[in-house]
Amino acid sequence: MPATEKVYSIGEVSKITGLPSSTIRYYDRLEFLPYLQKSARGIRQFTQRDLDTIRVIECLKKTGLTLKEIQDYTRLIAQGDDSIVERQQLFH
Repeated sequence: MPATEKVYSIGEVSKITGLPSSTIRYYDRLEFLPYLQKSARGIRQFTQRDLDTIRVIECLKKTGLTLKEIQDYTRLIAQGDDSIVERQQLFH
């Protein structure tokens, strides 16, 4: 991550998103946050990209997608533009 990029703690992310820290940790365990970095001591270091991903996850939950479908979607995101067609199919 670039040195100038803002890094948020899990507490800050919780305040920004309104989600409990336990939910954010759960999203990490489910691999919903493919770009999340951790420090050498294992502390989660969230960036704006991670915040944006959490917001997308919350929107996907509201559409009725299952946790498994959201997990599949986040894995496809990590693959980049090559997975756009598969992501579109998920919504159809």
